[in-house]
Amino acid sequence: MNTAETHNHETVLGIVRQWSDEERIAFIQEILQTFLSKKTDAPRKQPTLHLALGIARVASPPNDEEVKEWLDEHRQEKYG
Repeated sequence: MNTAETHNHETVLGIVRQWSDEERIAFIQEILQTFLSKKTDAPRKQPTLHLALGIARVASPPNDEEVKEWLDEHRQEKYG
């Protein structure tokens, strides 16, 4: 913290220390709520497993020959 921030921090603490316990608890709750509201504003992410299952879902899974063919094609593209 720089000098101005330290001064502001100490000023706020000095004021808050004069409050009743109930006022300080209410203030703490309001500060904590600012953190919680930031988290709820962010879009919710879907679980990775749910997405992976959606991607992996096909009408019929490939057979061994198709997979070997795909691997060979990939190797040909990569190594020539």
